[in-house]
Amino acid sequence: MVFTSSVQNPTITSATIAASGTYNVTVTLTGGCTGTAQTTATINASAAATSSSNSPICAGQNLNLTSLPAGTTYIWSGPNGFTGSVQNPTITSASTAATGTYYVTITLATGCTGTAQTIVTVNVNPTVTLSSNSPICAGQDLNLTSFL
Repeated sequence: MVFTSSVQNPTITSATIAASGTYNVTVTLTGGCTGTAQTTATINASAAATSSSNSPICAGQNLNLTSLPAGTTYIWSGPNGFTGSVQNPTITSASTAATGTYYVTITLATGCTGTAQTIVTVNVNPTVTLSSNSPICAGQDLNLTSFL
């Protein structure tokens, strides 16, 4: 990347990795005297975070949340007061209160961060009752009846 500027304190907005490198400045004072300086700038890749889950699940099953890329810290938050600090947390025996949007912020070793979200559904288990017409005698029809 070629960068030139004639202002004293320039800003490169929305810098990309291509802006990494050595920068030189030459200052010319009134009278023609000059001074030079040099600095190196490093632009690290941002954390392009992603997250997912094994949703939809049924109430009582384990909810598995996953995130990428591998980082140094993870900050999870979600419904029902959920928080976590591991890359891939599990909510054991999840209830329907775990339904909703989960967010994760990942920090890379470079200090760059990225945030992602995943939407989770925990379905209600049906309440089922079953009855029969028993007792009956051998040879008669056994009727089974289920209700939701």
